[in-house]
Amino acid sequence: DARAIVITGAGRGFCSGGDVSGMQRTNQAEAEGKPIQTATVEESILGFVKFQMSLGGVVHDFPKPTVALINGAAAGGGMGFALSFDLRVISDKGRFVSAFKNVGQSGDVAMAYGLERLVGRSRALEILFTSESIGAEQALALGLANRMVPHEELLTTGLEFCAQLAAGPTAVYARMKRNVTHAETHNYLEVCEMESYHWKMS
Repeated sequence: DARAIVITGAGRGFCSGGDVSGMQRTNQAEAEGKPIQTATVEESILGFVKFQMSLGGVVHDFPKPTVALINGAAAGGGMGFALSFDLRVISDKGRFVSAFKNVGQSGDVAMAYGLERLVGRSRALEILFTSESIGAEQALALGLANRMVPHEELLTTGLEFCAQLAAGPTAVYARMKRNVTHAETHNYLEVCEMESYHWKMS
């Protein structure tokens, strides 16, 4: 029965990403030769893919509008997760930081997918290479955020916006989302075909 999904962080930030201290404990245990749970490379990769899809994949593929209310830092995997939403409303105290270079990783939760599509290849690589903090105004200018509101108004204004979406034609929104997703990997004619199909099936 849900007509829109909205998520925000509980506390000071939206999402700080992975448990880096937990990763360090695992690395330390490996270095000390302590027994750890083992899996093949293929099993490990598949498990990580499933984990990521259970986060960003769920909101990206959800057939109704999804909105992230960025109330503070969205860092690392938390940034990738935020970019998986259809729309992002950021507080003037919100910020994005890829952070992956700082932990010696290349990215997760489809960070590359969201960044490349929102800001383009060169800017996406700059964001990843530098891991600089991107404040709310810059995020808005880059297209990482759709709207910026005063911090104290984020929840009220954000929920009002989501309520407007929820009151709209969600079946049409679902077809719009499929059209846009299809357009990411198909040519002009194929997009026209998909739009024509949805138009005639309405």
